[in-house]
Amino acid sequence: MQTCPNNLEGLVRDSEFASNWSTAGSEPLLQLVCHCDCCEFSVELSDKNSVRATCATCERTHTVYDLSLYPAASKVPGPEVFREIRVSDARTSQVFLEFEYSAPEPDVPPNRDDITWFVLYMRDRSGNLVEVVNDETA
Repeated sequence: MQTCPNNLEGLVRDSEFASNWSTAGSEPLLQLVCHCDCCEFSVELSDKNSVRATCATCERTHTVYDLSLYPAASKVPGPEVFREIRVSDARTSQVFLEFEYSAPEPDVPPNRDDITWFVLYMRDRSGNLVEVVNDETA
């Protein structure tokens, strides 16, 4: 299992792309998986770049990305407006996540929530990964 923020503990697994996807400074690509073992989600993006995903099987909603959860990030206060995002005419899709962390500092313990960049991909009907969120957290 690769490193992920605490709010996603138990909700991600190494993806089929894990071994050849990693970019400089990032962890390998992870796949979002619900507690019920479903890999299909409807995804919503807010006007503040928060992301939540709702499982196609059990309909549980998971917070995937929210700047308020990361110590190096600042989030504009106030309500958020979410809108559904799709990469095809299908309501649900497989979701893949990439996190970038800053270089470790001497004598500072690692913090899984200290991410510097977040990218979310959704798989389209042709099997291609489509980048839908790309956000610098710090």
